[in-house]
Amino acid sequence: MNKKTRDYFAKLNAAKNPPPAVLAELDAPEFDFVPGFPGLISRVQALAENMELRLPRWADFSTDPLNPDTVSVYIKPADDSEYGDPFITFEYSFDGTLPEAFATTNIVRGRRTPGFWDIKYRVYIVRIPNLSESDPTRLIVDTDAPYASSPDNPPAAILPAGVTLPIDLTDFPAPPNDRLFFSIPDYVAFGRAPGDTLRLYYNNSDTPYPPDPPSTDVDWSVTDLRFPLPRSVVQAGPDGFNTLRYELLDAARNVSRLSSTLSFDVALMPGPRNLRAPLINRAIPGDGLFDRVDASIDFRMIVRIQAHDDFQRGNDGDYFGLTLSPSVGT
Repeated sequence: MNKKTRDYFAKLNAAKNPPPAVLAELDAPEFDFVPGFPGLISRVQALAENMELRLPRWADFSTDPLNPDTVSVYIKPADDSEYGDPFITFEYSFDGTLPEAFATTNIVRGRRTPGFWDIKYRVYIVRIPNLSESDPTRLIVDTDAPYASSPDNPPAAILPAGVTLPIDLTDFPAPPNDRLFFSIPDYVAFGRAPGDTLRLYYNNSDTPYPPDPPSTDVDWSVTDLRFPLPRSVVQAGPDGFNTLRYELLDAARNVSRLSSTLSFDVALMPGPRNLRAPLINRAIPGDGLFDRVDASIDFRMIVRIQAHDDFQRGNDGDYFGLTLSPSVGT
């Protein structure tokens, strides 16, 4: 969301009294907009080739297809003082057998480029006859995502305060609050606005994780810049170094670039315990001596690690480091 749009809604929400309505005979035209942001259309709408404009049914409307009313629709930049010629004029009669509440027309993409627009319409009502005009309505097209003004990706997330690496099970609170709260740097200078949400990606996944299970919603509202990483998400991944990234979406669902990566060590599985002294073929157990004859039989020294507690098998299992040192010197 760009600065002009942010300032517009800040002033709109701060106003104690709404601006006075312009006296007109017809209700203002209508279209679908982002809830809570009157006039702002979503990114999907902004990039669509077509957008429906609804004109509320007027009094004394025609129901005769052979003698329809004539509708003219006008659009202008909000900063312009005067409307030009209508961008579309068409004839319309309502079907008296149907509960039609609106006449509809289309605003093609080329007529609603990014910016602020005012739209109104006039109807020549044949029954009266009379030319009536509507109140204007404000259309806002904003395709700027958070950090759109920055040449860099959003900065990496921030580790929870007081957490030391590696992150283990003791760092998580008890259920049902078993989650850690990471945070993102403030981005007021790069488009922070009401209605912003986060999408969060763990362990290099291309699929955002649900931050508030059991809910499957993957969007997290930006309030105090914090967001949760549930224990269930971490447990579903491996121990070791993992990554965390995020995207920011504004109210119009403009998506920022993926953030820089936060990498951190995870150790949810307990480490090996009760390690016992290794065994050496032909020496331990035995005479405790591994000599030339022993080496010639197996062509090497075979060392065996005895069973221990909390071992892990497989390609991602335990790794062993062996140190061979003489009884004298180093």
